[in-house]
Amino acid sequence: MIKIFEDAFTVAVAKKEGFDIRKAKETVFHVIKNGWTYWIADPFPIEVDGELYIFAEMWRYRYLKGCIAYTKLTPEGFKKWKPVIEEKFHLSYPNIFRQGGKIYICPEANESGEIFLYECINFPEKWKKTKILYQGGRYCDTTFYRSPNGIFGFTYQLHQENSDELKLMKIENGKMEISEGKIENLGEDMIRPGGNILKVGEKEFRVVQIGVPTYGSGLLFSEFWIDWPNFKEKKVLSLYPKDLCWDKKKNYSGIHTLNETEHYVVIDLKWNRVNVIELFWKSIRKIKKILKKIISR
Repeated sequence: MIKIFEDAFTVAVAKKEGFDIRKAKETVFHVIKNGWTYWIADPFPIEVDGELYIFAEMWRYRYLKGCIAYTKLTPEGFKKWKPVIEEKFHLSYPNIFRQGGKIYICPEANESGEIFLYECINFPEKWKKTKILYQGGRYCDTTFYRSPNGIFGFTYQLHQENSDELKLMKIENGKMEISEGKIENLGEDMIRPGGNILKVGEKEFRVVQIGVPTYGSGLLFSEFWIDWPNFKEKKVLSLYPKDLCWDKKKNYSGIHTLNETEHYVVIDLKWNRVNVIELFWKSIRKIKKILKKIISR
């Protein structure tokens, strides 16, 4: 059965100066317009040579899966989103970071059964898959955390039968280890990472997606403690669309990613709609599957 109503996302950006998650409504976010053939989610910003680039998931209706795209802020505004990393499987959550003088992206690629990195060969458009950090499982939204005690991270493990889990990781000598210790989290529907670790003053918070009543309803910010292999966290505050302001006359129903650079804060905003273009390509895919079954008999 084909769903008539589907979620869609768009990205919004604001100057970081003066932004406070406790008073988010005092900041107006600029909504970056989507094209007719896609929506954009999971924004990760990076500033290179004083210029802002945002990498994100591009969900294209024709292909019904995500790829990694980017936009750049220019004096005339944001450039049109452009795909730069594509695979046969779905890609999203392009966690972009610097390490050893190079730029990497660790995407959500759970359909591949791996957690891996793309290394930037020629910024911002040329990338090469260079290192597999972990194999054997379906992991989403891997997020790293550098502390005085080492490099850690969080990932969201998908299970077919049992409940999904938050996993703590540790990276040493280029190898990733998944903790088997005690994980005290905020609950089954409030564990999936929603962006990089957020620094507010002297404190650091884990950004967490809220999965109830629907996926991507809002964000939680949690204070956390790592005593490898154990982990615990507690909720500090939450953020919903009602807590935000934006410059477009549209009602949004969710937010599930927040990231920042030195000068900017980026989020994504969700709404639910009927999309004729997406319905068309879903129908075509379903018809092809039916015909394939008939021919194979």
